[in-house]
Amino acid sequence: EAFWRRSINANYRLGTAECFDRVLAFASRTNARAEVRIDACNAVANWLQPPVLDRVEGRRRDLPNDHRAIDAPTAEKELASLASGGDPRVQSASIAAATKLGIKLSTQALRGIFHTESLDTSIRIESLRSLVASADDDAAGLCLEAVASPDQPLQLEGVKLLANHFPNQAFRAIKQSFEQTKFLRVRQTCIRAAGTLGRADSDAWLARLADLAIAGELESELSLDVFESLQQALLIHEDRSADASPIARSTMQLQELAAARSKDNPENAKYAFSRDGGDAENGKRIFNTNVAAQCVRCHRIGKEGSDIGPELTKIATQRDADYLLRAIVSPSEDIEPKYKTTAFVLDSGAVLSGVIQSESDDEIIVADAAGKLIKIDPDEIEDQVEQKVSLMPQMQAVLSAGQVRDLVAYLRTLKQGK
Repeated sequence: EAFWRRSINANYRLGTAECFDRVLAFASRTNARAEVRIDACNAVANWLQPPVLDRVEGRRRDLPNDHRAIDAPTAEKELASLASGGDPRVQSASIAAATKLGIKLSTQALRGIFHTESLDTSIRIESLRSLVASADDDAAGLCLEAVASPDQPLQLEGVKLLANHFPNQAFRAIKQSFEQTKFLRVRQTCIRAAGTLGRADSDAWLARLADLAIAGELESELSLDVFESLQQALLIHEDRSADASPIARSTMQLQELAAARSKDNPENAKYAFSRDGGDAENGKRIFNTNVAAQCVRCHRIGKEGSDIGPELTKIATQRDADYLLRAIVSPSEDIEPKYKTTAFVLDSGAVLSGVIQSESDDEIIVADAAGKLIKIDPDEIEDQVEQKVSLMPQMQAVLSAGQVRDLVAYLRTLKQGK
């Protein structure tokens, strides 16, 4: 095995089209160990853009790119053959190589990939997208297969592709998937897909779901999806100058329900259905990476974050979902005394505002809305006023209703010992 790996690497370092064919031929040898064939596929994938470190020795080896070449026709043929069957790991590696080299596989190979259940789902999804993009004759049928599969990501992709590319065939499959799937995310996607179809049957179905939501007979996790799907359907009808009376009525009724739930703060009506049904993983990404929301700048979870705002490591054991939603969209309604902001008017005329972190006779340290610590000389303070406003940004201008729903879902996972 070591000999073959060094042989692959020697050809890789030379980088000619002839050497490329040798390595590709080895990858196609079914009597060789799968691990070495995968190594050959990886060499093929990086043929035109070799990494700095040597693939075998791990030492820096700057390989010139000017003479490196591939045999494109042979690559297309051999990678398509590898991708269409055999060891699933070699299939995955060959598809990755084709993608890296920009080689389009044949529709026959792509169908084979899609139907290989042992392959990674992301690769099967990519093959389905390619078939749809190439206008393959079987693309719609394959999308229907994806919707009917037991795999959640495949179901999701099938629903989206049907709605976007085959709207006349989509509704029946979408409605059936909604009724039969066990995955909440798929049911939510089915509702949202229906709002893009612009058909009488999909509109009637959405109106029925809205009636159930208003009556409290629909899972609360689906209410936001129904509301936003109806709004999308309305836009489509406006573009087509079509009759939108059934969905307009349902949309208005849901708007009235949202307003009633937000009567104390009408600006938050858009978040009235954001309590349940969020994606906790996406909520975690928003918490950690959304620059506008600034969550991680002010809040600590475990060892990560800041102490400017309340610590959230165990927040789900201390507060319910209603409180969490309210704290995100109306942060100024319930502020603990130590997190209230203070405005300082300096004798220079400057005004600084933030949460006091520490104070002594010599200095006051304040954290501003960006999480920056500012030192203030007490002798320069002309006046200071405690404010009843949170440092948190106004979420109406920062996060969508869906993003807030995801953020709530993430906070609901933060429990003691987890």
